[in-house]
Amino acid sequence: MVKHLKPPVRPLKGGNTWAWDPNERWVRIYHRDDLLPSGDTQRAFGPRDRFDHHTPPPTAPAIDPDGRKVLYAAKTLRTSGGEVFGDVGEATICPHYYAAAIRPARRIIVQDVQGNGSMLIGALPALGSADIDRVETQAWARAIYEDRPASRDVTGVRYTGAHDEGPCVALWETSPPLVVVEDLPLCDPGLFRRFATAMSELKIQSYVVASSGCRRCRDALGRGHPC
Repeated sequence: MVKHLKPPVRPLKGGNTWAWDPNERWVRIYHRDDLLPSGDTQRAFGPRDRFDHHTPPPTAPAIDPDGRKVLYAAKTLRTSGGEVFGDVGEATICPHYYAAAIRPARRIIVQDVQGNGSMLIGALPALGSADIDRVETQAWARAIYEDRPASRDVTGVRYTGAHDEGPCVALWETSPPLVVVEDLPLCDPGLFRRFATAMSELKIQSYVVASSGCRRCRDALGRGHPC
């Protein structure tokens, strides 16, 4: 019988840490708009995704009143693309989708919930990769953020991606700054070929579309900020 992920028992204690070295580049795919104007901008709007630690209710995400912010990145282009587009099953790339190569300005320490790291704090290995209600995973994100069980230096979470089991990180507003090494539109011909090939390995079809065909662009327009 498969166990169900239980709510965190507070305060969380123990677990593993992982360090992101400043010489190590990771990839962040994001939609450049008024909420995310650059590759190192953290998202204040939430909660929306798996490890969002924002305080507004999940049914009414908003700019966090407490200043909580998050940024997601992955070890490879394929893992990052899988995390962004895998649940939808296709990648519709408008001119405002970018892929940024980023690295920390200095060493970043995060709570590592890969492997047995999740079980050491009372969760399950499925915390980072299974099809679990986001309300449940976000409760764990807030608990890790507030309790920092493995170390007071923890400023995020490392977890296993849901679509190709690659390593991913969610970083909080308390993390050291990031350096953007490269930041290119995903529709750049050379980059898009690499991206489409990587997505095909995950059975995700990739298309280049105009801004008018992009939901994120329409959302930005609805906020009064055309892309």
